[in-house]
Amino acid sequence: LQTNTNTTQPTTTPAHPTKNTSIDQTNLPIISKLTNSKQSPDNIYSVGSDGVWRSTNFGGSWTVTTMPTGWNFSSFTDVEVSRANPKIVWAGSGQFGNTTLFVSTDAGTTFNAVPNPGGYSLGYITRIATHPLEPNTAYALYSYSNYAKILKTTDLGQTWTDISGFGTGISGSIGFPDVAVYCLYVRPDNPNIIWAGTEIGIVETLDGGNSWALLTEFPNVAVWDMKGQDKEIVIATHGRGIWTAELSTDQNGVSNILKYGTSPQAELKVVVNVPLHYDSVRIKINTQYASFIPPDTGTYILKIKNAPTGAVSLQSISYLNGNPTYSPVTSATNFKLTQYQTKYFNYIDNSNDFFLSGFSLQPFGYSNTSLQTAHNYPNNQSQYATLLVPIVVSSSLSNFVYSDVAIVQPGANGSVFGQAAFNDYVIAEATKDGLNWSPIANGYNASANANWLTTFNSKQAGNSDLTVIETFDLKNNFKTNDTILVRFRLTSNADNTVGWGWSIDNLFIQQTPTEVEPVSEEIKIYPNPSTGIFNIAYYLPEQSSLVVKVWDVTGRPILAQASEIQNSGNNQTQVNLESSPPGMYVVQLKTSSFEKTLKVIISR
Repeated sequence: LQTNTNTTQPTTTPAHPTKNTSIDQTNLPIISKLTNSKQSPDNIYSVGSDGVWRSTNFGGSWTVTTMPTGWNFSSFTDVEVSRANPKIVWAGSGQFGNTTLFVSTDAGTTFNAVPNPGGYSLGYITRIATHPLEPNTAYALYSYSNYAKILKTTDLGQTWTDISGFGTGISGSIGFPDVAVYCLYVRPDNPNIIWAGTEIGIVETLDGGNSWALLTEFPNVAVWDMKGQDKEIVIATHGRGIWTAELSTDQNGVSNILKYGTSPQAELKVVVNVPLHYDSVRIKINTQYASFIPPDTGTYILKIKNAPTGAVSLQSISYLNGNPTYSPVTSATNFKLTQYQTKYFNYIDNSNDFFLSGFSLQPFGYSNTSLQTAHNYPNNQSQYATLLVPIVVSSSLSNFVYSDVAIVQPGANGSVFGQAAFNDYVIAEATKDGLNWSPIANGYNASANANWLTTFNSKQAGNSDLTVIETFDLKNNFKTNDTILVRFRLTSNADNTVGWGWSIDNLFIQQTPTEVEPVSEEIKIYPNPSTGIFNIAYYLPEQSSLVVKVWDVTGRPILAQASEIQNSGNNQTQVNLESSPPGMYVVQLKTSSFEKTLKVIISR
């Protein structure tokens, strides 16, 4: 928040330069000056009599850069970050006598004075402006009658040239009126088009400053500032409000990273918007680079192989005539995938095969664990559990089975998935390209199950007795031989109504729970078939505890039991399924040294 009472009062800023300063017009401008760059938004700059104040954490803390000889403070002292390179920062109050302008090439850490131009009668500036594509170009704006209004440098201030036509004091001869100039905007899509905001409106050049004319489509009102955003120029006036000029081309002037993701082929996919005709674009991934030459403006999808995995930083760097323009840095995750599988099962005893964002491995039932969201889950967020094993869709069995409990806000009566009134939901989804995710089946919430709904309405926690088996078909939205990544997602809206959350267990992809690994000769079930009570004999190479879990063929958990510490050597344990109906069951043994899965038949 900028005010005209010498203070800056951001609500989250505890250490602004004014904190330990006696505030008056002798040490801060009467209209506060704050500037930053879209390419490096956390860096904020302000000015005062001490020099240039700089914050690198969006106002969390500030340091002052003491200026060299020539620093002169006034109400019009300005600071501006280059639109083409956020490391270049301009500051100063004028160009006369011992007073000069200053430029930094290290993001405001140090500043150097630039020489005043010879032959011009100058004084205090009204503003500094910069170029969207040329880092070394800047403009000093003046408001003295019959004298130069716009001085331009293309070499970081070593030389300056008047482009308003007033020269060293002769009346303007190229159409620029003899009025005060408050701001200047160079179009990134066509740098020959420059708008100067003056006390009588906008003065325009279409040829880089060789000729000027008042823009008749805009009212005759003082223009204090102009900013480009998307396909608009936002214009701040004196007393006539905020205006926007709609254009056909993007005004950001920076190749932005719009989207990213890991494809099932283990490629890092990056979607880049290229708004201008750049010579080349580089994508920086941590300290590595990938380059391409865009044939035209537009949106491009880059496939980057052998990119670093895990947490990465992404930035696009666009080049025009050798000059770089930097996008903001994007924090991303590039998954480290395993080999393709056509069949997969996971009893969720650990989370090694998943990338979790908001999910975690938590106890669920007796001696059992599952993937669970936070309890209660947060408002207005999405949480993800992404399987790091690519799946090739089978031509035959393409089932997708898991057990879950979803105590998630239900929708309004009559609402369906996809409508805002459906409220919070959980969903299993998959992607073929790492960028676009499609449902394996429609999302659902507590309204999908009467017991879930009762638990939600009574504000109770989920438990294993509420477990339901979900069975979907991958070929509802995918085709045979598609290679996909799958994930689980809980998404909540912003209405501040949440519930316990989601638990996911016993995942089977393109196989039934009876398709398990062969049993070692060191492990035996007897009798098998059994009438309900059976023994498991096994050999322990070392002292260990034992956990036994049993599921039916649909993946529904039947039993979980744990033993005390057992000595190494031959051991056995007994399992009682007399209360379970006849059929085939899956039995899992887990010790400190092995994990085995077996089958048993209950027959009466």
